[in-house]
Formats: sequence, structure tokens, C-alpha cells
Amino acid sequence: MAEDAVQVKRVLLVAPRMEPRGTCEYTLNLARELKRCEVAVAVCCAPGPMLDALHEAEVPVSTFEHLERLGLHFGERKRFLKAVADFAPQLVHGQSFRVAGALALLGKGDGPPLVLTIHWVPPRPRALRRLSRRLAGIIATTQVVREAAVNQCGVDRGKVKVIRNGIDVERLDARDIPPILRSRAAVVGSLGPVEEMRGHELFVRAVSTLVRRGVSAQFVVAGQGEELPEIRKVLTQLGLDRYITLATDFSTYGDVLDALDVVVQSSLVNISGFSILESMGHGRPVIAFKTGTACEIVADGQTGLLVAKGDVKALAGAMERLITNKEEARRMGEKARRRVGEQFNIRTVARETVDYYAGLLSA
Repeated sequence: MAEDAVQVKRVLLVAPRMEPRGTCEYTLNLARELKRCEVAVAVCCAPGPMLDALHEAEVPVSTFEHLERLGLHFGERKRFLKAVADFAPQLVHGQSFRVAGALALLGKGDGPPLVLTIHWVPPRPRALRRLSRRLAGIIATTQVVREAAVNQCGVDRGKVKVIRNGIDVERLDARDIPPILRSRAAVVGSLGPVEEMRGHELFVRAVSTLVRRGVSAQFVVAGQGEELPEIRKVLTQLGLDRYITLATDFSTYGDVLDALDVVVQSSLVNISGFSILESMGHGRPVIAFKTGTACEIVADGQTGLLVAKGDVKALAGAMERLITNKEEARRMGEKARRRVGEQFNIRTVARETVDYYAGLLSA
């Protein structure tokens, strides 16, 4: 950090509902690391199953059921503003565009500088452009997202800084993570929120192709979300109920990754990328569609396989390749873990973030 930079002492993180998804894992990891950097950190968020992890990390938390819709709830809006004032942060860091309304509310006064992390291009470009005028800075987790914010949303290029997502590599190194392909049948799982455009149905249809070919493996859809009833319906229609297990009772990705050998990320849209990073950190090769985020994280043919977006036949082929070529899958998993350790360590991410805070405060 530059000698004339302001020392960062108090940061408030504003997060959406704390549930198993990459943006919330980002919040949890960043909060832990800010504490390690001797920054006093607190979190305002909507309640969810990942709250326990924040409590275990001894991070002060204030919950607001309607945080993502504060404009419609006057009483909770007042309580949120009071919580921010009571903590008196030097800087407020919104963790996702889902809390844009809360940041806009804070931006109306003479409060602390506001920062927003965007993990993908928001669905309302003009809303991001309007909000950006009230922000001191924007963190994009990939270069693709930064370019989209500038070119599609009209955000000032100088306001957007790329700081990659990261995982706690040291925490994983300290764990006894089960090796992949240790049982007779490979376990292949689709991981992430079960929402529209997240591609779980495409994974299910790829599994159907493999079942018809007689490929022997176990399959898992691990996630929670409003599209679960539709996935169950598709499983029944394709006669896959006994081939695919739905895993919904978990609070972090790490809870399910030990049981998987190969991870499939079949999202049709850019995602935060945390599910890919955590999978690679567990030594699991990742199969993903060629979206901007996946292309920046996965080294095709080395740490996993990338296939054309939406191509179910290619997805099934990549899955079969790793199921039937176990040594190749193991080598990819080992390289994946090394790549994450070298390029996506949360310790490095946190230092870059604190330096970014300090630069904004100095300015």
C-alpha cells in the first residue's frame, strides 16, 4: 500500500440473501480475510442458510428480510440506515447488484464512499449506469464483466477495477480432501443455484444421453432455487429419477464437493465463477460451457473441458470422456488445484481489495 494511502479500518459489506451461491461465498471469504488484515468488518444482509458460517467467523451481522427491496419497506429501511450509522464505516461495499437499492439509498446522503462488486452483467444496464454515478468505484470479478459494464451499460471505464474472485486455498490445504474417482462408479454433479438460465436442465438432458449409451456413473444436481420443481418434472419425463440425485440440503459448496468426482457448470450466462473455483480447489476437473467467466478460469484440456454454449451433445461427450478416462480426469484435477492456488487465492484478492479501498479513500 502506498505510504500516503489512508489506512482502512472499518468496512461494511452489504449482501443479498445468504444462501449457497457464489456471490455469498465471496462475501464470506472476503469478510474472513478483511478480519485477517485487521480491518473491522460487519455485514448487513438478508437472512439465509449461510448465516451460520458468518457467525462462526465471528463477523458481526445485521439481517434485514427485505434488504433487496428496501424501497417497499419503510420500517426496515430506517433500521438499515441506523445499522449503517451505528457501525460508522469508512466505506460500504455492496456484494452484488441485487443490493443496488440499498446502495442507492445510502448514496442519497453524505455518507461513506460506496463500492459495488459485479459478478456478471446486470439485467438492467441503465440501472447500473445510474447507480454508478453514486459509486466511488466498481469491482468486476472478470475482464469480460468489466468490458460489458463499460460497453453495454455505459459505465465510466475509469470507475471499474478488475479484482478476481478467490477461494481460501490455505483452508483447503489444511483439510483432508478425498481424492476423486475413489469408488467404482464416477460421481458427476451439476453445482449451483437452480434458477432460469443456470443450465441444470441441459445437464439432465446430457445425463439422459449417457444413460441411453449405457455409460455407468452416478449423477447429482446440487443446488437450491425456484426451478427445482421444473427439474423434478424433467427427471420424471425422461425416466431419470433413479439415475440423478437432487442434493438441496447444504449451506456451502464445500459440503457437497467431497462427494463429487467431476463438476459440471452448464450455465448459459456469466456467473460469479465461485462454484468453478471451489471445485478446482477441491481438485475436481470442471466441465463448463464457453462463457466469459468459465474461459477466464478453466484452462481447456488442462484443468477441465470447455464446450460450445448450449450444446447438450458436446456436454455429454465431455462428461463421458472424463468418466471413462480416469487418469486424465485425475491429472486435470491436480492441475486445477495448482492453478487455483497460484491465481485465485483469496489472500491475494483481499490484499488487492484493501489497497483498492485505500486508494478510493485517499482520493
